[in-house]
Amino acid sequence: VEAFLGDANLLGESTFDIIFANIHKNILLQDMEIYAFVLNEGGKLFMSGFYTEDLEDITSCAEALKLSVVSHKVSNNWVAASFSK
Repeated sequence: VEAFLGDANLLGESTFDIIFANIHKNILLQDMEIYAFVLNEGGKLFMSGFYTEDLEDITSCAEALKLSVVSHKVSNNWVAASFSK
């Protein structure tokens, strides 16, 4: 397991089976193309740190990048969502 502190550019040319990203909506949207690119086929992307009202934007962006929505959970207006490639 490797943990990176910074934006998605730190992922470089490596590929991953699982990616966790916990930050606000704008950064998730900005970095999602990189996440989708480095995520292996069948890989999982878990994202959190955004509000319920942001879920539609996050989901639309993921689907545009050919990521499938797996599920999401809400607690006190905060969302955690999972996607697969």
